[in-house]
Formats: sequence, C-alpha cells, structure tokens
Amino acid sequence: MKKIIVFLISIAILCTCFSCICFVNADNTEISVGTLASSLDKTALESAGYEIVDDTDSDLIYAWPYDLNSRHTSDKVYGSSAIHNLGQVSATISYVFEGSYLAVAFAENYWAAEVVISVDGVELGSYTPYNPEAPKEAPGDSKIIFVKNDLSEGKHVLKISHRTSKLSGDENVKADGNAYYDNDAFFDCLIIKKQVDKEEEETPTSVKTGTDILKYNDELLASWGLKAIDNTNEEIIYVWPYDHEAANTQSNACYGGSGQSQLGQVSGSLVYDFEGTFLAVAYGELYYACKIIIDIDGEVVAEVTPHSLIKNADGSIPLQSTIIYAADDLLPGYHTVTITHETAFESGEDNVRGDGIAYYDNYAFFDCFIVQSEPTQPTAKPTQSPTETPVETPVATQAPENTQASTEVPDGGDKSNSGCGGSSAIAQIMLILGACLVIKKKR
Repeated sequence: MKKIIVFLISIAILCTCFSCICFVNADNTEISVGTLASSLDKTALESAGYEIVDDTDSDLIYAWPYDLNSRHTSDKVYGSSAIHNLGQVSATISYVFEGSYLAVAFAENYWAAEVVISVDGVELGSYTPYNPEAPKEAPGDSKIIFVKNDLSEGKHVLKISHRTSKLSGDENVKADGNAYYDNDAFFDCLIIKKQVDKEEEETPTSVKTGTDILKYNDELLASWGLKAIDNTNEEIIYVWPYDHEAANTQSNACYGGSGQSQLGQVSGSLVYDFEGTFLAVAYGELYYACKIIIDIDGEVVAEVTPHSLIKNADGSIPLQSTIIYAADDLLPGYHTVTITHETAFESGEDNVRGDGIAYYDNYAFFDCFIVQSEPTQPTAKPTQSPTETPVETPVATQAPENTQASTEVPDGGDKSNSGCGGSSAIAQIMLILGACLVIKKKR
C-alpha cells in the first residue's frame, strides 16, 4: 500500500513539474495584451524567432522630450530601465523593422498619456497605460499594450506618438501643484518576429527601384557587369549648394559611407557623363526630402521624392538610401545625366523646422550612380543594308578596241554621231547649188 501511495505521489509531482514547465513556456512565448514585460524570457523568445528591442537600442529614434540620458530604473520593466517623457505629448519614437509581427510595451503610470501606434503612416491603435495604483512620475508594471501579428512581410516604419488623456480623476494636479492633462509616458520595449527566410530575401537578383542600397556591394555589382560611382567621384560636377568637400556628409546608410548633402536650397544640381546602356540613381530618404528630377540627354525620365516617414534628428540625415531610378534600355554610347530639384510638401506638418519657421521640403542627399563597368558598344553601321537591291553600273556589251580619254573627239564610226555627219554634207551641197543659181541669173 505504501508503495502505491509513493508511486502516486511521484506521478503527481512529475505531472505538476511538467505542467509548470509548459505554463512557463506558454507565458514566455505567447505574447498578448497585458503580458508583463518583466516575465519575458529572452532565450525562449529568440528560440521561437522573436527579438526584443529594448529602450536602449541604438536603432530607436527618439524625439524630444524623450531623453537618452535620463531613464528610470525599475525591476518592473524589461531590462531594468524605461525611457520617460514627462509633461509633453510632442515626443515620438520611430523604428524601422522587418517582418509581420510587432508588440509594444509601456509601463503603467498614474498620469499616463495615450500612446498611439502607427505603422507605415497608418494609425493601427492606441492605448492609455493608466493605473490608479501606479506611481506618479515613475514607472509601474510594464505591460504589452499592443500586438499586431498580420503585417505584410518586408520592411516597415513604426512611429509611436502621444495624445493627452484625463484619467487620473483629480483634475490632474501634479507634484508642482499645477493642473495638467495626463501627459506622461514610460516606454519599455518592442518585440518583433524575424522575417521568414530573411537572409534569402535580402540578396537581390538585380538593381531595382526601391531597394536599399546597402543590399549591394562591389562584388555583387561586378557579377552583373556594373559598378558604383560614389558621391566622391571627381567626374561628377556639382552646382552649389552641392559641394565636393563641404557638402560631403558621413552616413552609414549610404553606399560608400557618405553622401552629398543639400539643405535648404533646391538650386543645386549635379551632372555626370557615362557610357553604356544602364543607369541607376540612389538617394538618401529624408523627412524633408525635395523632389528629385532626373534628366538623361535632355529628356526628363523620372521625378521622385525620397520622403521618409521618420524624422531623424533635424530631418537632414537619412536612415536609409534607396534606388530611386533604374534603366537598362539606354542606347549604347555616351550619355549625360543631369539631376535638378524642386520643392516638395510631403512632411505634413506645415514644414515647421527646429527654428520655428515653416519651409517647403527642400533637403536632398545624393548617394551614388550605378553604371556598366564594361559599357555595351554601339553596333557598327553596315555599309549596305541587307534589304537593299544593289545598283549595277551599266557596262558596254562590247569593250572598245582602243580605249580613249573622255576628252577626245569620237571617230566617224561612232553611231551616236553618224546622223550629224550626213546632215552636214547635204547642207553643203544645197549651199553650192544655191550659189550656182545666183551666178546664172546674173549672167
């Protein structure tokens, strides 16, 4: 009997342990709204294909009043810290990611502002992480407030913004004694899921518009018979405010680690002569991007505005550079590409810059050209079209016995002059007869 009891107890213990393991695994890999960020298991999530993007990640782009150097530490958030935004709802967070999954975690707060989630410029949802038991001006429990698992595969742009709320219910009087709307936020982390077959999709098979320039390299381009003409190439002719030295700006988003920057003016232009049937143009995407006009041999072939949904710092540095134009059907031979600019109006906020003045979008960031490394040569023009009927030069049926120069007078045997000789003799005889008749009459 004791053995049976011991056996049953052992089975119960094993079942309990197994259930606990399954429960932990389920909690750590199946994420839903309300999941505690402090319970996230990084190892388990990464094994399942997820990635946690902590608030300290360098690829996150914060706009004031989020402050990279001012974070709250707490054991209730993932990674032990949360970046805060107090007293303002103008702050934003931007992030570029790939894949179909996104989750967002914010810490609860007594004076919590509404958190607005937008992907690719479209608002997908909002949530106010208010908790009456949460601290004031400090983070409470961090929880998942947003989950989206059916985004299209590929690259996306996340933008987190804020709106004031009024949930605290005590006329929003803060610690300084003043009444405010609820406008505090404590961002914790993002969770994304790695794109399926991402490595395979990252290797392009050709130079196409819309492709990130960093997906190409010298070796890959050379395999297609192409080469990059970097912005530092001295054969490119720049017109102010483009400048070979002063306008050269470092950027890890560009092909050679730098681009040619034009800020606040659209009068700048650039000209480049090249040979071959292929041309591609790469520009950095900017928040305040102007319109790029591409002209080849005097004909406008494209007008593109490489606008970015993300405002990076003052909007003048690109997060990525993309192919904005590509053509592989140019005529063989030499060509001239000329790039000019026009103002655009894509930023959508009346273009008010950091100085408080409203401008049209007039920034540009040239990266590089891509041309043939061994240009296709023009086909030699045939001396005679194969469809033409050759014109035969008439020849005499009988070659003359004696060849004479063209200036010699033909002899009397020439058929072309025989008629003229007979007429002359008759005329002479008639003259003689006429003279005789005249003499006879006088006598």
